[in-house]
Amino acid sequence: GAGGVAIGEGRDAAGLEAHTANAGFDDHSTVTITGPGAQGAPLALWNNAGQRATIQSVLDTGGVEVFGMTFDPAFPTVDGYRQWVNYALGKNPDTRFFIAVPWGPDAENAGSAAYAAAYASTEQQVYTLIDSLRAKFPGVDFYAIPYGRAAVELYALYSAGNLPDISAVTGASGEAI
Repeated sequence: GAGGVAIGEGRDAAGLEAHTANAGFDDHSTVTITGPGAQGAPLALWNNAGQRATIQSVLDTGGVEVFGMTFDPAFPTVDGYRQWVNYALGKNPDTRFFIAVPWGPDAENAGSAAYAAAYASTEQQVYTLIDSLRAKFPGVDFYAIPYGRAAVELYALYSAGNLPDISAVTGASGEAI
């Protein structure tokens, strides 16, 4: 069956397998390899010999159709992405890639507008990375998954008083965004 690999920070990759099943892809598997915080960035995982070997062993099967990575501002360059793309394409030239754009930290300490501006800057950095990868690897599919935008929208709703059941920006499940 088809396969996918997701690397990144734990929260970024959580739940991907359930999405494929819900979309009707029954013969699909997802392998998720994560690192805490910035250690889940592509370059950090590439530089970690143990993590790199684990990810490469999955890519070595040649059955990976989708390879997902996350973005972390601690590693803003294209270097790690380029390393993984080169390796993955060497094992399966039809691999497609995505970069997830996570929500940012410090929502509690920023106002809604400042939080939105910081996220927009992060999202733009990812689009720039994707443009660079598309130029380096013509004909290869690269996508952005800007799921962090949901946090921006929720924060704006909360700030406007439009989430009456939510008592805080961050906190316990069911009580905070």
